[in-house]
Amino acid sequence: IPKGMVVDTKPAGGTQAPRGSEITLLISLGPKMIPTPVFIGLTQTQASELAKRTGFIVGPPILRFSGDVAKDTVILVRGNDGNELAETYPEGGTVVFVVSAGPLPDVTNAPQSDGFATLEAAGLKPVAASEEFSDTIAKGNIVRVDVPAEGLSPGDSINVVISKGEDLVAVPNVMGMNISEAAQVLQAAGFGYSSNIAPNLQQYVPVITQSPSSGSAKRGSTIVINGPE
Repeated sequence: IPKGMVVDTKPAGGTQAPRGSEITLLISLGPKMIPTPVFIGLTQTQASELAKRTGFIVGPPILRFSGDVAKDTVILVRGNDGNELAETYPEGGTVVFVVSAGPLPDVTNAPQSDGFATLEAAGLKPVAASEEFSDTIAKGNIVRVDVPAEGLSPGDSINVVISKGEDLVAVPNVMGMNISEAAQVLQAAGFGYSSNIAPNLQQYVPVITQSPSSGSAKRGSTIVINGPE
């Protein structure tokens, strides 16, 4: 019976008493508060047994992937309201253990189909959420998975980022332009440049060698454009 509510009366309800006599109300103090044991670090079985001995009701556990806490170990404990337990908790209250499901599978650099199969085997629902360029991960392989701040549980969807490979750009052919003009063309295409000609002379000197002069190169890489020695 919630604190402040009437538990009983003296004399008891349903009995007779002289008119004008005194009736005593027994008011609830609320549930008995029990010191909360230390559950974190116990196995799920150990924690459940301890909770029952203490006088709590054990609710269904919540599984969370964790690379830091061993599988089947309690990470934290929540009450009915979803908040972590305080130092005391009502007798007969329900406790919910958040339990480690072990580490999230590492699918970095795995082909998308293989990585998705691994994540699905762990009970997750992978979604190819986005793509991004990568200098180290081959096109079509997995760059990373995005883990929300609250963590992931079996049954959750998980966003997967897929590699687009290197960010390659077609190299403009700037042979014959003066070096100043060639530099502007290369920079507009996303490249840097270097030259053997001093900056104050570049507008007067033509490009006679370019490396690379064709094909594709990584965005941001340096193209060498030289004039006569």
